[in-house]
Amino acid sequence: MTRMSQVITKIRNIFIYLPNFNDFLDDLSSAFYFVFYYVAIIFSFLLTYITPFILGAFIKDLISSLLTNKNIAEWSLWLTFIKNTWFLFLAWIIGYLIDKYLNRINSVSKILYDVMEIFYKKTGFPLDACVRCTIWIPLNNYNKAWNRSSNNYPNRIVQSVDYYPKKRITININGQEIHHSNGRKFRVMNISHKIRRNDYEGIGAIGQSAFQFLNPNNPPQLLYLYPIPNNISTFDNLVDFFHLSKYRAKTVLDDRRAYLCYIMTERRAESIIGVLFLDSSKEDFFTDQVVQEVENYAPIFASIINGSKIEG
Repeated sequence: MTRMSQVITKIRNIFIYLPNFNDFLDDLSSAFYFVFYYVAIIFSFLLTYITPFILGAFIKDLISSLLTNKNIAEWSLWLTFIKNTWFLFLAWIIGYLIDKYLNRINSVSKILYDVMEIFYKKTGFPLDACVRCTIWIPLNNYNKAWNRSSNNYPNRIVQSVDYYPKKRITININGQEIHHSNGRKFRVMNISHKIRRNDYEGIGAIGQSAFQFLNPNNPPQLLYLYPIPNNISTFDNLVDFFHLSKYRAKTVLDDRRAYLCYIMTERRAESIIGVLFLDSSKEDFFTDQVVQEVENYAPIFASIINGSKIEG
């Protein structure tokens, strides 16, 4: 390939792999969730633990004034105190509620992650299969939109639990272990695509699984397996079969050869509350034994999400 051909190919690839509007929204939403989460932590800390110190100074001044006047019913002092401190009380309450909400989200995520670790270790996934597992939860109110009896289509879903394991290990040609990050939570992904008026199709393994489950003409199947044939590259499979954009497909691990999605539902088995997602570098990895373990543990994950009323 000549130098000019290489330049032309690079310029062409820039346009081929440009993000579309949905990709842009996904990246923007992911960044927003990630930043919002940590800003909320800092904000709740300041309001919950710093506000009382400021409030204490006002209380000290009030007590000093009341002792000086020797009249506990000096209403002008009380009114001045309330006027100067009501926003501090409000800020403390807001901080407390945010802190409580974040603790609930963190505790649920930790429980899910801990159970996922037990599931992963009990199943005994081999190192060379490079299996990852995580849980995705609908970004919208699933009780209104993500059920088999509605005409609404699923749109965005958020990864609410870190991948387990957090790192995957590969062996290089020298026999050395190389540790790679498996990604972070708070990623947002669009899982539906409009192909014509009032007609949509699922994007990715999760999107296709959700659409098949939500289709009232299909039996309510919960488990979906997607092995990638050896004669097809992961990239081509993601673009042609799973309908991912070339930009999004380029960001997916190129060694993934099999996907497993287990639809987790609310108690009536009508609405999707989450998806247990696993992938592997081996095409035929998800055997009947692995599937059995998934089916044993998925209801546990669903009961944790159901009990906590967690939403993305």
